[in-house]
Amino acid sequence: MAWVARGQSESGYVQDTPYGETSSVPALATHRGELWCLWSDPSGGLFYAVGDNNTFQARLEFPDQGIPVMAELVGLLHAIIIRETGDMIHYVFDDVAQTWTS
Repeated sequence: MAWVARGQSESGYVQDTPYGETSSVPALATHRGELWCLWSDPSGGLFYAVGDNNTFQARLEFPDQGIPVMAELVGLLHAIIIRETGDMIHYVFDDVAQTWTS
């Protein structure tokens, strides 16, 4: 489960690099031999990136906002997004279409 971190910087972010500022610990999961990372930016927007042991691809926008949690179960990659309202929304990544569906 992700949690709100108070970070190492004076602004409270976990990291302060461009496109990397986040007030919550990024969600991580492995899926089909790749490492997936899903994080929120300071405005609440969500982004994800896929990587291997060496590098991550460019970040991609996730179709929702909130605090992310990810897990793989029975070969499917799942993301639970906790919205500011407290609602939890469930997404599954479609490997064929390369999209997230709720």
